[in-house]
Amino acid sequence: MAKIDGDAVFADGHTLDQTLDDAGSGAEVVIAPGATVLVQGNGSDLYGIGDGGGLPADISGYKAGPPAADEVILRVPVARRIRLKTDLAGSHASAEAAATAAADFDIRVDGVSTATMRFAAAATSATFIAASEALLEPGQVLSVVAPSTPDATLAGIGFTLAGSLVL
Repeated sequence: MAKIDGDAVFADGHTLDQTLDDAGSGAEVVIAPGATVLVQGNGSDLYGIGDGGGLPADISGYKAGPPAADEVILRVPVARRIRLKTDLAGSHASAEAAATAAADFDIRVDGVSTATMRFAAAATSATFIAASEALLEPGQVLSVVAPSTPDATLAGIGFTLAGSLVL
């Protein structure tokens, strides 16, 4: 493993011709052999952005009014590699009008269910359920599908699925 802690070193052990000064309190940046990591500095600390953390690649959508049964409320062909974390950590959803009963929206990659956006009864915000991370490759299609039996009161649904760019 190569580390950036004062001096930068490539994963193969070759050093850069210049020094990256990291006198701040940020965490050490560790680059696994073969990994591609962008290093960002904020003036005092260095941070690794890439496979481990990633630049934000959020995907947002909005459905005015109540959705119809099995309505596709989002369909996005992905242009870059994007990682969605377990339970879509960092994602948020809200509704202008609360659900009367629980409503589960299916989040799919190329038609295969990978996660759930759940509005509990009387809730205007959702929770997300995903057993594992999902890695979306360029060309794959991410979609969000309304429940087969829609809730008559749940309406005005806005959401952001928190993803990260994978270099």
